[in-house]
Amino acid sequence: MANNRIKTDAGKLAEALRGKVLGRRGLCGALDRENPMSIDQIGITESDFNESVPLSLKPYIHVASLLLPSQFAPFLDAFRIAVKCIEPRTRVVRPLEIIIGKAPFELRLGNGNLRYTPKNDQVINVNIDDRMIFLDAEKMMRYPKELQVACILEEFAHTIMNISDETFVSHVVALMYEGVTVIDGKYHARTNGER
Repeated sequence: MANNRIKTDAGKLAEALRGKVLGRRGLCGALDRENPMSIDQIGITESDFNESVPLSLKPYIHVASLLLPSQFAPFLDAFRIAVKCIEPRTRVVRPLEIIIGKAPFELRLGNGNLRYTPKNDQVINVNIDDRMIFLDAEKMMRYPKELQVACILEEFAHTIMNISDETFVSHVVALMYEGVTVIDGKYHARTNGER
């Protein structure tokens, strides 16, 4: 038996999506593009996110994104920083789909729609069975860039490093990214010169 791991329902779903729906290019075109965020002027595309993934990680990380207004540039920058933080510190061994949009997330599949709605409004981002990360760009924009980086890195740490403990993962994130520190279990942006 090649894989002795017991798959969760989410794992079975992600595996089914990868093999039968996502195909070679991932979730490109599968997001609900008919219902994007209110957009004054398109500034950030799915390609912008995928181009920020280093060459060494491109076989493993694919991003699907709604079109984002140009004022979401700090979020794109936070994503770039987070990816640069994980590249030298982790070994990605399985494909990872990152879906960027807003909750509820709607994916259009060949034979229907898949909708993910967080249980409460406090949930910003989520990962599903170490294969999919949902990043809520709209909610992330409420926070300073340093905290956005930390939140993205936290999902990477959960998925790539297989860390389930929230307290432990926050300390791992603070070790990977010097822009934040953890105080009383919460991320705080470091001030200049603070270590």
